[in-house]
Order: sequence, then structure tokens, then C-alpha cells
Amino acid sequence: QARKGQGQKGTGQKTAQIPEDKLQSLFNQLKDADGIISVKALVDHKDMVLKSFPALINDFEKIDVDRDSKVTWEELKVYNGGTAEWLEHEFEAVVGLDRLKNQISAFYRSIMLDQTRRNLGHAVQGMAKAPHMIFQGSPGTGKTSLG
Repeated sequence: QARKGQGQKGTGQKTAQIPEDKLQSLFNQLKDADGIISVKALVDHKDMVLKSFPALINDFEKIDVDRDSKVTWEELKVYNGGTAEWLEHEFEAVVGLDRLKNQISAFYRSIMLDQTRRNLGHAVQGMAKAPHMIFQGSPGTGKTSLG
């Protein structure tokens, strides 16, 4: 089931990204024998984390997508990657609906491309209002899960 409103990932806000190799190194320093970062590890290494990637502490609840008080490599990588990675991560949990997932991905890419063009000074027409979608279908077909 897809999750809605996962902090910055759901809103499209950017995070302070760090290169993936540095993120992997930090994760490897903090992970326990089960391959996860626990709250205890963050407390034990607070100064190092605040210096290298403060978002790991400041946005812990946003990073911990499954709300189990642990951060996996996948959760950390998705958080650091941005909205496109978050969207792909969420789609992996949805069985089927490939056509709809492709449509939503294309819609997202189109919005991001238009935003990039605007930022570069190009006149981009369309989307005067906030983008929206309407999901129609019989009960149990995934409208709420993907909405």
C-alpha cells in the first residue's frame, strides 16, 4: 500500500543531499548487526551525524517510512534521492496497476521538466492551476492506495 503525506517526499521539497558514496559510508558506520540504523546509534554518534548529515536526526520521522524506529539503507537512499526516488519506492509496494503507475510517473516528469524550463527562463504555457487527478473505479481497485 502506498503512503501519502510522507513529509518532504510527499510534498516534493528537496532535502540537503549528499553524494551516495558518502551516504553509504555514513550508513555503514551507523548500522548495527541487522543492517539498520537505530535511534540508539544516532544518540551514540550524534555529533558525527549532525556534522555530516543532520537531516538523519532532524528528519528521522520522515526518513523512517515504515515507522518502526529504524532506518534501512533503502529508506535513507530514497530520502536523500528526492521525490522521483520516493515515487519509485512507493510504486514498488503496489502490485499491478502498471499503466496507472506509468501515467503518474510521466505526469511527474512532465511537471518537473516544465519547472526546469521555467527556471531557465523559458515561457511554459499550461497548468495555471495546481495539478490534480481524479481516480475512478470500482471498490477495491486501488484508488485510495494510489491517491
